Amino acid sequence: METSEIRSSRSETEDIDFPFTEFEHLLDNFDNKNENCLIVQDKEWVPPPLTITSKRNIRCAQKSFNQPTLKLDDVEQNNITLELKSPLQYFSEYFDDDVFEKMAYHINLYAIQKGVTRFETFNRYSYHNGFFSLRNNLHIVDNNEIPNGNKDKFIKVRPLYAAVQKKCNSLPMERNLCVDEQMGIKVFLLCGESGTIYNILLFQGYYELDQDLRKTIGSGANVVLILRKTLQQLQIYATGTIRTNWFANPPLLSDKVMRKLGRGTTFEVTTDVPGCNIGIVKWFDNIAVNLGSNFIASGEVDRVTRWDKKEKQFVDIERTEIVRLYNKSMGGVDKLDQLISYYRIFIRSRKWTLRMIMHAFDMAISNCWIQYKKEADILKVPFLKLEILV
Repeated sequence: METSEIRSSRSETEDIDFPFTEFEHLLDNFDNKNENCLIVQDKEWVPPPLTITSKRNIRCAQKSFNQPTLKLDDVEQNNITLELKSPLQYFSEYFDDDVFEKMAYHINLYAIQKGVTRFETFNRYSYHNGFFSLRNNLHIVDNNEIPNGNKDKFIKVRPLYAAVQKKCNSLPMERNLCVDEQMGIKVFLLCGESGTIYNILLFQGYYELDQDLRKTIGSGANVVLILRKTLQQLQIYATGTIRTNWFANPPLLSDKVMRKLGRGTTFEVTTDVPGCNIGIVKWFDNIAVNLGSNFIASGEVDRVTRWDKKEKQFVDIERTEIVRLYNKSMGGVDKLDQLISYYRIFIRSRKWTLRMIMHAFDMAISNCWIQYKKEADILKVPFLKLEILV
C-alpha cells in the first residue's frame, strides 16, 4: 500500500533527484526484517544454561580480586500511583474474592462430611462458639481429592501459598536481595532489604532438590537457584558466607594467626580458574568470618565500633566493604520476621494446617504494609497522615 503510493507520486516529483529505486529496495528489506522479528517474538524466551563448576575444583591464589565494573540499571521501577489505596485493597491483591469463596466451599464441604448441619451463629454475647465452629472446619482443599501416593506435604495449604507467591512474583524488585530461612517454619524466602517477599519455597526435604546439583554445589546453593527463577533475565551479582573446606584448600591465614594480628584483620585470595572470578575474604572480629563474592572483595575499608572485653571500653576496628554490604543486605528475612512478630495472628492449635494458614496471612499483611509505605513515600504523604490512615 505504501509502495504503490510512493510509485504514483513519482510522476509528480520528476524534477526532484530522489533515489526511488534504492528507497523501494529498503522498504522491501524492512518488511522482510519485520516478518523475521515477528517470528522471533513468538518464540518463548529460554534462559541460557547455567555453567556450574564444582567448589572442590575451584583453586585460589594469593592475589588481589579483579573487581568488575558494574553498570546496573534500577531494578525496582515505581509503578504510576495516582492515589493511595486502602489497606483492604492491598490485601485483596493477594487474596481476592475467589480465594475466599473456595475456602467457604471447602469449609462447608468438610462440615457436611463430618455430619455438621449448621454452624454456631455470631452475636455480641456469644462469638466464642461461632469462631471455634468455623476454625474446627477450616479447610483449603477437599481431602477426598488428594491423590494416593501424594508427595506434597503442604498440599492442604498449597493453594493459599500459591496465591501469595503469585502476587510476590509480580512485585517490582529491589536492588539488594537476600535468600534466607524463615524462623519457626521451614520456609526459604527471597526478600529485599526492606523485608518485602519476592519468592517463597516451602521446603519439604532434601529429596525434592536436584541430587546431582546438590552433590556439586551443596543444598544451600541449590535452594538459591530455585528461588532465583524470577531473576533469570537479570545479571546477578552475589555475596555470601562460605565454608572454605568445600574449596580446594584456599591459601587463607589460620584463625590462630589472625587472632594474634587483632580484630579487623583481613586476608584476601582470588580464584585461579579460567572463567571464574570469585574473591574470598577472611575477616576477623570476635571470630573469623569467610565470605565470597563475584563482584566485591575487600574494597573500601571503613571503621566500626566494637566492645573490647579486656580493655572494657569501645574500640574502633576496620571493616571491609564486602562485610558492610553483606550486613546491610542480608537482614531482609529477619526484618520480615520482626514485622510479623508485632501483630502475629495468634492461634492455639496443634494442627499444623491452621498455623500455616495464619502464617500465609501474616506474610501477606506484612508485604501489604511495606507496599503501603513505599507508595505513600512516592505520593509524599506526611508520616503523621500515614499513621492516621493506618
